[in-house]
Amino acid sequence: MAGTNGNVAAGQVSSVRTRLTDTISAGHPLAVVERVTLAEVVRHAFPMLDMDEHVQTASRYWTQHGLTPSIRFQSKSIEGIRSMVALGSGVTILSDLVYRSWSLEGARIVRRPLAENVPTMDVGIIWSRQRGWPAAAQALRVSCARRRVPGRRAEAPRQRA
Repeated sequence: MAGTNGNVAAGQVSSVRTRLTDTISAGHPLAVVERVTLAEVVRHAFPMLDMDEHVQTASRYWTQHGLTPSIRFQSKSIEGIRSMVALGSGVTILSDLVYRSWSLEGARIVRRPLAENVPTMDVGIIWSRQRGWPAAAQALRVSCARRRVPGRRAEAPRQRA
């Protein structure tokens, strides 16, 4: 990393794993279902978020379950995907980390757990050894640790030179 003089510690904190959930408008029929199956999701238009590792992760769980989503729209804009979902233009699967209960237009969004076991989205954190953990990074660790993925144990940060 530029300007660090090799004085950086990198931590991959496995407790900073976020589960993927079905994200739908509050008025959608799936909003009242306790656990949504991938087979139910494929019956609806699927706005696909195209950023970070999301497309590769989605491809893994769709392939593993032998299903193909009806991707009608693909975007790098989280807000664009949220807006489409909130306005009833489809259902999608997003990380808990990017979930918010309202779209920019003020429409309500809900999430439902998936019935199938799907891969998590992992987040890596880099910090300066000299300064320690910034408050924002510590808050992220605490928040993600509170909503850990069931069945996955949390690990302490690993230091890397």
